[in-house]
This record gives sequence, C-alpha cells and structure tokens, in this order.
Amino acid sequence: MKEAIKTRRLRNHSVDSAPRYSSFQDASEHEVYAEQLEHVEHVEHVEHVERVEHLEHLEQLIQKDQPAQQESSTYAPSARTSVSQHHQPYWENEHYSTEMAEKSDKTIHFYNRFAPYYDRGYRSYLRHTHDKFMEMLGDTHPEDRILDLSGGTGMLAERLIQEQRPFAHLTVNDPSLGMLNSAMKKLPTRMDLTYTHHKAEELPFSDGSFDVICSLNSFHYYTDQAAVLQQAWHLLSPGGRLLLLDWNLEGFFYVPNFVIKSLSPEYIDTKHVGYHEEVLPEIGFSVKRSETWRWRYWNFYRLEARKTLG
Repeated sequence: MKEAIKTRRLRNHSVDSAPRYSSFQDASEHEVYAEQLEHVEHVEHVEHVERVEHLEHLEQLIQKDQPAQQESSTYAPSARTSVSQHHQPYWENEHYSTEMAEKSDKTIHFYNRFAPYYDRGYRSYLRHTHDKFMEMLGDTHPEDRILDLSGGTGMLAERLIQEQRPFAHLTVNDPSLGMLNSAMKKLPTRMDLTYTHHKAEELPFSDGSFDVICSLNSFHYYTDQAAVLQQAWHLLSPGGRLLLLDWNLEGFFYVPNFVIKSLSPEYIDTKHVGYHEEVLPEIGFSVKRSETWRWRYWNFYRLEARKTLG
C-alpha cells in the first residue's frame, strides 16, 4: 500500500549558535554506572518471579546512589517552572507521583525482563521505524548535543555511530536498567557517549543542554505526555530540534491499538499526530513537518519541531 503522507511546513526561524557541549558524567562516574548495570544480567528468565523481585530491589539500590549526582546538576527539577501556567508539572502533582508513577513502573518492569529478547523479537518493526527516523533526522553537525530520550537497547545510537553521523555528545537515556544494559553491551566505549537512567518526565538536565532531542517508538508510554513536551522545550537550545516517531491513532489502527492496550502489561496512551500539531505551538515549538503512513497493520507519524526564539 502506498504511504499516505501529509506535510506541513512553517516559516523557518533563525537559530542562535548553540552553546558548546559540557560533559554530564566524567569517566569515573561512567565506570561506576556500568558496574551497577551489570547486575541486571542476573535476570535471565522472565518467568521467575524471584528474579523480577531482585531486579526491583536493585533499582531501589541504584536510585539511592543517584542523589549526589542529581544535586550536582545546575538545574534541579524542583526549581523548574512550567511553560504553560495551566499545566501543573509532574513534580508538583501528588496525583502523578502515585497513580501515574505506578503505571510507568509497570512498563519499566516489563522491559527490564524483556530486554534480552527485544531486538530479535521486533526486528522488522525496529528496522522499519529506525530507517524512517534516520531519514527524518537527516544531517547532524559536529557541535550537536543529542539526547535519545528513551534510548532502549541503543539501536538509534548504534545507527548514528555506524553511519558516522557527527555529534559533540550523545546521551542515551532510558528508565529501564535492562534495556540500558543491552545498550552498553552493544555500543562501543566512547568519551562522547553517556548513559542516564531517568523517566522521560523526570530528567535532571539544565536548560539548553541539548540541540537535538529524539523520541522513537516511545511517546505512547509516557504517563504525562504534556510534561515531557514541556521538558523538551526547556532542555533544547534556541532553535533546537525535537524529533518524534510513534504510533498514530487513526483509522483502522484503533483496532490493533485496542488489542495491544488490552493484552499488554505496559501503560499505553497512543495519540493522533494532530495532538502534537495542536499542543507543540502552545508550548513554544514550530512544527516544521509532520507525516503519517501505514506499514502492515501499524499507523505511524513522524514529526519535526523546532524550539522557537524569544
């Protein structure tokens, strides 16, 4: 079936020169984090409940080791202000801290267990979506600081490195320790490559820390999607790029989306591309292009937006 593609182009804005990269973790922190993640290898059989409980305990131990690193950040989450006064940020929302956190934890626990089988289990799907994303990403620049918001097993980082796309620094973030462990095994050791372990709603980085933020196959998992988009605006440098690729809830895809949501242990909140086209300008983005297409029984969108100036 031919792709059904719609494209919207808005007037380009001038882009300020992006600030140069400064490392988020030194080499010693990287080594300590790698040692902590190696413990996830103990989870080898997804059906063993006791090993799942061990992984959850491990996550708690690692989280206890993180406050010192977070306190060293120049921009603490508690100090942030929301772009929109009508949206209460997650860190001030008691409702989110309980019910929403529990929903996101279900997704994290699932991928902690499924991580060793992820690449092989979704091979065709992942190849297709990564090809589409890399096409949208286009050329990168040596000064680009890139954040893979939900980097999973590191497939996007692997493509960037294999295709020799230039960047100043690449941060692979994922809330699942199992997925990060797979990424660290797959990717080479580089001083311009950092791994971080945070939910998309809870990133501790400073304003303007990145020039490109990527979210691939993940937006439907975010429990506070508006907060994620607002954080992206804060974290991007002026004129920085936000790239999204995810399921598009329209037409026939309502049926498979309902089946997946009903049978899967993960939290799923799939959006139509029109959600972004409406919300992003309110936050402070200009939508450069948005496209939709169908592949097998999936509907997808990919969208590029830029942080507007002023």
